[in-house]
Amino acid sequence: MVNVQASWVHASKKQREKLLELIRRLAEDDKEGVMAHKVLVLLWNLAQSEDVTTDIMDQALAAHIKILDYSCSQVCSQVAMGRTCCEALTVAYSKMHM
Repeated sequence: MVNVQASWVHASKKQREKLLELIRRLAEDDKEGVMAHKVLVLLWNLAQSEDVTTDIMDQALAAHIKILDYSCSQVCSQVAMGRTCCEALTVAYSKMHM
């Protein structure tokens, strides 16, 4: 994240847009949530920064929302899979003890 922040200082508007896209993708690809958390903090701080344009602020917030949406959908699918497994185990257990 330090390298991204350092690159941000001297980047053009287009390069900043590309950096936002890159870090959003890194967060979405993170299976353990460590990178996602760091990216969310970075994007939130960026969106609240006084020295960024409104366009960049909007893009940072949009990326923040996409990451949260993606993370929530993963959690929801894991919960749904967990319920399916529990239901299957309950049925199997019931059949075994009849």
